[in-house]
Amino acid sequence: MSYWPDRIKREIISNKGNCEAYVYEYEKTNEPDLGKKYVGYHKGEPERDYSNSSMDDYFKKLLADDDSTWTYSVLAYGTKDYCIQFEHDELTRVNAKDNPKYYNKTNGQSKNIDIVRDDYFHDMAQQILNYKSLDGCNTILRDKNYIKNNVEFFQVRAETTDEKHDGEIRTRIDESHGDYAKKHLLITILKNRAFKGDRANLAINGNHSWHAFRTSKSGILINTLEIPEEIHKNWNDSEVKEFADYLNPIKMHPTKSSDLETIARLALDRVKTGLSVDSVQMEDYFKKKNLTYKDMQKVKQTMDKIQSHDDNKINWKSAGYVKLLKKLEDSYSLDDGIYCKSFSSSKNDMIGKFGLVKLKRLKEEHDIKRFHVIIHHPVYKTEEAKKQWAKDKKENSEILEDIFNNQTDKGMFKGIELTFEEVPVWREDLKKLVKDGFNFNEPESGEWKNNENKA
Repeated sequence: MSYWPDRIKREIISNKGNCEAYVYEYEKTNEPDLGKKYVGYHKGEPERDYSNSSMDDYFKKLLADDDSTWTYSVLAYGTKDYCIQFEHDELTRVNAKDNPKYYNKTNGQSKNIDIVRDDYFHDMAQQILNYKSLDGCNTILRDKNYIKNNVEFFQVRAETTDEKHDGEIRTRIDESHGDYAKKHLLITILKNRAFKGDRANLAINGNHSWHAFRTSKSGILINTLEIPEEIHKNWNDSEVKEFADYLNPIKMHPTKSSDLETIARLALDRVKTGLSVDSVQMEDYFKKKNLTYKDMQKVKQTMDKIQSHDDNKINWKSAGYVKLLKKLEDSYSLDDGIYCKSFSSSKNDMIGKFGLVKLKRLKEEHDIKRFHVIIHHPVYKTEEAKKQWAKDKKENSEILEDIFNNQTDKGMFKGIELTFEEVPVWREDLKKLVKDGFNFNEPESGEWKNNENKA
């Protein structure tokens, strides 16, 4: 039968680890001394034959008073030394021996054990993660030179860098012209913190943000949260490590991010309705998916692959077909005075730029009589690309033929003929592609290559 009177409310957590000692707290819940506390530790189990070890006669008198009410709580379990340290930490933080809100006459003794206040640091980390701020601290924009010369970085995780993660952050910084670093990144810094036997402005998170920001082209300023020494001076090293880890939590409700292939398939559905993949609407759609410019290009490439597989179109950018295209180019010989080069109709502006530069070099060693251009169309917008090419072909022809035919007698490009060839769009039409004794067929393996059979 418990000897505890009903006027003392008991809040006792379970001793699941069968620990040898515990830390307890009394709190007065009525007048006089409403809210005043006493903290202590003891070996054994709570609620047995022990009440407290206070040397304060006034506290003992109040505790025995039938009209006084209290809450008795067990704060922690552990070894004797752990509980002694826990008690000491609790009392030291409030300087209980001189604090009118405590009955304790001393602050206990230290066993030089680092104990972490998990609730305290978890709550602080949540405030920083949710609001990018912390009470009593300044948020300051800093440049690369300041951080490089004034901040030391501490990494609590085993790995120090993740190049892929750094690259993703760096891309977002550069594509936002630096705004991403100012609005979405944050480096938390403990000002003038003891570190490796010295004092430093210690960054306890933001390693990847710093690596990406430091190597970015557009990043000028990055957001920092600077915690002054008066706030962190009583934090032990274990608490700093835990705080750093709380700033990089495992998500409570983890979700799997959408992948680029899924987005590519959804984008293809939009293309089929008549929306151009290069339209403003499609670009806005990609931005709503939080894609970077590089991601957008990857999505378009994936759209090429998906559509070529889904509707039997030829993707001339895929590995096997690139080899086939190169073989077709090589079937035109410089010895016959023909320079041949293939281009995508979506990049047809390179015909003049690339072609003239290459022709200039080749003319120094070969008698070039014809510039033969092979055109292939992008898979994801074949029909609109073919229509556009009909216009671009005429424009390209007029520009280049004017250059070729209107030079002086000593002109390098004078007399060169310009010819165009469009390769098939559909696989079943590929068998018609026969050039100079090369018959292009699809092997059973599915990998495209040239069979050197006479036509």
